[in-house]
Amino acid sequence: MIIKNGLIYLLERNLSKRILFSRHAKSSWGNLGSSDHDRSLSQRGIDSAHLMGSKLLDNNMIPDFFISSSAKRALDTCKIIKNEVNVYGEIQTVNKIYTDGLDGILSSIQLADNQYNFIAIFGHNPTMHQIYNNISNTYLSKFPTSALFVCSFNSKRWESFSLSNLKIEIYDYPKNIKYNFK
Repeated sequence: MIIKNGLIYLLERNLSKRILFSRHAKSSWGNLGSSDHDRSLSQRGIDSAHLMGSKLLDNNMIPDFFISSSAKRALDTCKIIKNEVNVYGEIQTVNKIYTDGLDGILSSIQLADNQYNFIAIFGHNPTMHQIYNNISNTYLSKFPTSALFVCSFNSKRWESFSLSNLKIEIYDYPKNIKYNFK
């Protein structure tokens, strides 16, 4: 159904939630004294995060709220993309996304404030790859750094979130964008 009245559109929009899942950008292995948790982004990773943020902005896919793993590479990716899409406010940093994988991501989503209709989660592989393959009709053998996908599900409340009721809207990654827009 096409709705021309903006108010009606907004009311219907509030019945569904959207979530962006993003794998962190390429990290640096330059400082061998750093722990895995403290690895920073490589220059390629920084450039890829800017590219992905710009792509989201160009497509008007702008999350209301950002949640990130506590690992430096994920948090830095989140900060870059958040700045690219011009969203202000704090980032919720969740250590359990780093330590507990899928359980950490699911609990972070389910605890999100219902005032937000579009949230972004920044995490790691193999969890992001696993989530994509669990909900997609296509199987990916690889889920590259900086890859992201946006999903929707019909609910007013984040507490009801589960992987079983998600619909993928987009999936993209830096090499795909560079290849298609040269």
